[in-house]
Amino acid sequence: LHSFPTRRSSDLEGTQSEESLVLRYGESVDKTTAGYILGVTRSTVYAMIADGRVQASSDGKRVSVRSIARYLQ
Repeated sequence: LHSFPTRRSSDLEGTQSEESLVLRYGESVDKTTAGYILGVTRSTVYAMIADGRVQASSDGKRVSVRSIARYLQ
């Protein structure tokens, strides 16, 4: 059984700036962390990358935090 940290309300704020997310998480995150930030499963993150809602980083293994921030706004 996996345990994930409880999301803080600041993670859910649509007004949270792109720079704020980058300062908190860095330029890119793994797909599990991307799912945590977005409030979705890791498999949904794969679908979001495939349809262009968020962008994979240059190596394809991580997700751009800036694209997550843009999606959340």
